[in-house]
Amino acid sequence: MLFRSGAGSPISNPSIIGFIGRNYARDAQGRWFWQNGPQRVFVELDRAPWVLRVIGSGPSVQLLTHTGIAFGEVVRAALGPAGEVLLDSTLGCGAVHDLDATALEFEDDPAGKAPPVLVLNGRRWPLAPCSSPQQFFGFVASPMHPAHAAR
Repeated sequence: MLFRSGAGSPISNPSIIGFIGRNYARDAQGRWFWQNGPQRVFVELDRAPWVLRVIGSGPSVQLLTHTGIAFGEVVRAALGPAGEVLLDSTLGCGAVHDLDATALEFEDDPAGKAPPVLVLNGRRWPLAPCSSPQQFFGFVASPMHPAHAAR
């Protein structure tokens, strides 16, 4: 009865996880879903549409999504409300997995007046605080909320 309570249950079957990953996308309204034949299963997002894993270190670091695809070139960065590193690419917004953030290179302002800077693949990204990732990066965290529900 987990479904009725709204809590859901974990999916652990590798074939199902792969199917969902291959069919994970967003619509024009910024709602994320996975396509299951003719129906769309909208996803409730905790932090961001993507969870990013850091592969390697230094100048050759790569970012992979939780579905195993390359995240692409970062175009924006921010520091989320829980201190998470949020990055944006043509794929959308991703939160760096908390265990992987230590593999990234950061520079702090010695005077403490400027936000920390993420150094990634030779580019520098100031990590300004972002209290609303959904608004800043343009995605819908709760697509089934009445304001965003599919009609």
